[in-house]
Amino acid sequence: MSGFHRWVGIGLMLAGLASITSFLSVSGKRSEPPEEQAVFLASDGSEGRVALTLIIPYEAAQPGLAHYLEHLVFRSAIKGLWGDTDPDTNAHTNENVIRYELSGPAGDLSLMLGTLAGVFRPITISDQRAADERGIVMREYDYRLANDVRSRADEATRPFLYSGTPAAISVIGSPKDIQGLTLDAARRLHAASHLPGRAILQVTGDVTMEDVTGALKTSHFPRLAALNSLYPSPALIAAPVERVFTLWDDVAEPGLVWDEVVALPKRESFEHLMSVSELLSDILRSGLDGSIAKPLHYDGFIARDIFVTVYPLDESHVEVYVRALPDSGVSLASLRAALERALQDSAKGIPVRTFARVHKRITDIWLEEPRWFVGYQLRRLMLNRMPATLTELKDIDDNLALADVNHLAASLVAPGRLAVVQMGREVQE
Repeated sequence: MSGFHRWVGIGLMLAGLASITSFLSVSGKRSEPPEEQAVFLASDGSEGRVALTLIIPYEAAQPGLAHYLEHLVFRSAIKGLWGDTDPDTNAHTNENVIRYELSGPAGDLSLMLGTLAGVFRPITISDQRAADERGIVMREYDYRLANDVRSRADEATRPFLYSGTPAAISVIGSPKDIQGLTLDAARRLHAASHLPGRAILQVTGDVTMEDVTGALKTSHFPRLAALNSLYPSPALIAAPVERVFTLWDDVAEPGLVWDEVVALPKRESFEHLMSVSELLSDILRSGLDGSIAKPLHYDGFIARDIFVTVYPLDESHVEVYVRALPDSGVSLASLRAALERALQDSAKGIPVRTFARVHKRITDIWLEEPRWFVGYQLRRLMLNRMPATLTELKDIDDNLALADVNHLAASLVAPGRLAVVQMGREVQE
């Protein structure tokens, strides 16, 4: 998937309120974080374990540099010092933030925080190790992009769809970008970005806030960002226009990606918009009346496989992403035409029975899974947004209405910034 939601993840992403200014817990109750720092605690249902995620925002630089920096910092500050064999100890980079993850026994919380604090110290790594890590990044490129046409499609559309925003710059870069990465450039970005006063910490597992507060003191962990500093950047997507991309080489089977960013007629609450978008996404791919999947896949035999999701980029922009494989004998042009007709039909109104059935299905799942909240909280923090409590999420969900879904569905067919990717050889019908 393109842009912001390629890293945020598409799951049950029901909402939160950006105006919240106190510590949020999974129970729906509030307690104060240590000295009003951006520290967040949630239970994942585990016993005797704790996981730490340190989130560090950065300003977009050259393609691939932040990802390379993440590799260098992890090797310098964490790898071999803590959790070298733990699959949950890792690091990741997206368009806006780098995050470092540690997990281990709850009793080792202070030791883990002491290790994690090392990401703020200058990078101590030899030129040879830095070159080795660049080779690892190149192998990661080969694994993630060179042999994955859908990922290559997303990379091709990124500069066009998100022109002028951080998401327009490739996180991993091209082979030429990767070859040009240097240790000096990574150190400069590290000095500008890895500042405790900008970082956010998420703690999950079998610990209390008192445990976290004590461990921050005993580990001499530096002071993190203030809670009131969490403000997301607007998407500011460029003017509506269409562009068609073609990826013919090494494509085993034909496919279509239809990816559009639409500006909403008016600003809306991000959290409410996220809830409505997730509900509409489930409806459109459900195969029920009013969906896209029903006329294209279940009834029409036009697409043998289809995936669709709707995702807000901010309070004013929504992205619609569709990936489809044509059925036997169906051209990509016909598949696109059928898809756009189905979107227009959905925009006329979602049936009441479809709305009620899908709405019940999602709410029956998300409220019962503790780890869902942990993932939700992390996604919000990676957007630099304050997450909500379960109580607030339930209030938003209880107030969702069919009119909200229909309003968003109608907005999706307005002129937008559209990238259409044709993959594989075209069928002559």
